[in-house]
This record gives sequence, structure tokens and C-alpha cells, in this order.
Amino acid sequence: MAVLINELANMIARYFDDIRLIGGSVVPVCTTRLDCRFMGTWSVEFMLSGRMTFAIDGGEPVVMESPIVFWHSPRHCYQYGAMDGKGWYHHWVLMKGRRARRLVEEGFMPLSPAGYVHVRDAQAVAALFRAVIQRIGKTDPLETGLAVTLLERLLCLLMAEIRAIAPSMPYADALDTLASRIRATPLTPVVFPLEAKRMGLSYSRFRRLFRDRLGRAPHDYLLFHRMQNAATALHALSRSVKQVALEAGYDDAAQFSKLFKKKIGLAPRLYRVALPLSST
Repeated sequence: MAVLINELANMIARYFDDIRLIGGSVVPVCTTRLDCRFMGTWSVEFMLSGRMTFAIDGGEPVVMESPIVFWHSPRHCYQYGAMDGKGWYHHWVLMKGRRARRLVEEGFMPLSPAGYVHVRDAQAVAALFRAVIQRIGKTDPLETGLAVTLLERLLCLLMAEIRAIAPSMPYADALDTLASRIRATPLTPVVFPLEAKRMGLSYSRFRRLFRDRLGRAPHDYLLFHRMQNAATALHALSRSVKQVALEAGYDDAAQFSKLFKKKIGLAPRLYRVALPLSST
């Protein structure tokens, strides 16, 4: 029996050896303010109560109302903090490994371009987080396995909620089509008031719906994806920053570098140095 138990433990350890839960906590009053990139780690986070400001890659900050789930990926730089000195009720789980990357980047991130999802059953989500956090640091590999399946259960819960409310989201298809076009050809000029007119919307309503759907105001969304396109161009080490700036439509390399840092989180030359680390 002891041999069977050991073999089972080894099997579970092998099955979950592509993820490591390295931290997690429940913070009843969180007043953190940050502006950073979490290199080599991924996280899933939950605000049970309170409010906070939130932005990604230097985008226009939004006020997030609880209850809400959000996440971190090393591909992005995050800026958030408490409002008016008041904290929020925070839960977080930090992870490393291939499965952690897949869970966040192929699971949670596609749920919302804005980087967060509102939840209806806050207490159920809080219970899932606490169950995961209680298993962090346990030596029994089965505890890790249970924690990972709980995170996957949370992902499925959010997927179900989004599917339930998706039909009621106005102009979602038209906005998604426009956003897809911007991502595919970010250097092509876009006249957003004209896009609003084509949808039969005033520009102010179009801008609000776009931001609610995509997490950024229209022009900010376009600029961000232009900088993402430039970031991809920087992978070609034979091309200078000035060349990449010109291809992005900027004659002034200094202006380009300033905007690139605001949207991506690092200056172009530093981003190029960090490329091997960013791709892990």
C-alpha cells in the first residue's frame, strides 16, 4: 500500500510539475499603489469590496468597482492603486510555469480585453480564492493539484457568466470587428467619429461603448497597438530604434520612445535588452 501511495504521489507531482504556486494572500484593507511589470510570473486577483483605479501599459485609468476578478501577465505593465486613500478587500494568487502562463494568457486574458471581469456571486469567488490560498506552500502534490483545479473552476465560472450576458451587450460585434481591424493593421489611420456614424452612434456614446468593451478609449487603443506592432519590430535586432520609429510614423525618435515607454512599460532599448526574459 505504501508503494502504491508513493507512486500515486509521484504521478500527481509529474502531472502538475509545469506550475508552481509561489504566493497568495487575503488582504482585508489593501492600499497598494504600483506601476510595474511582473516578470516571469502570472497571477489571478480578486477585489471583493471597495474600488480602485486600474490601467494596463499606460492606458487611460478606469475606476474598477467590486466585485471584480483581474489578472497579471509579464507581457504587460500594470498601474493601479487605492482611491482617496481607501483600500479594497484583496485576494491574490501568484504562479510560475508553463501551465500558469496558459491559465492566464489562454484562459483569463481572452475573457476581456479590458483585463478584468465583474462577477455576480462574489462569495463563491471569494471561497474559491481562499481554498486555493490555503493550499499554497503545502508539500503534498495533491494539494497543488486541487488548487490548480480550483483556479480552472473559477475560469469556467467566469466563462459561464460572460456567455450569459453576452447577448445583451450592444454593438459588440461591430466594435469587435473594428478592434480586430485595428489589431491587424495598426498603422492604418482610423477616423473614429466616422466609425461612430457608421454604427449610428453619437461619438460620445461610441467612445463609452468602445471603452467598456475593449478597456481603452478608441485613440488610446489604436496607439497601444501601434506600439505593440513596434515592439514586435524590435525583435529584429538588425533594425535600429530610429528605423522602427519611422515605420511607426514617428520622425522624432525621442517622441516615439516616450510613447513606447508609456504604452509598453519600458523604453525601446531596454525592451530590446529584456526580450529573452519577456519570452519565457
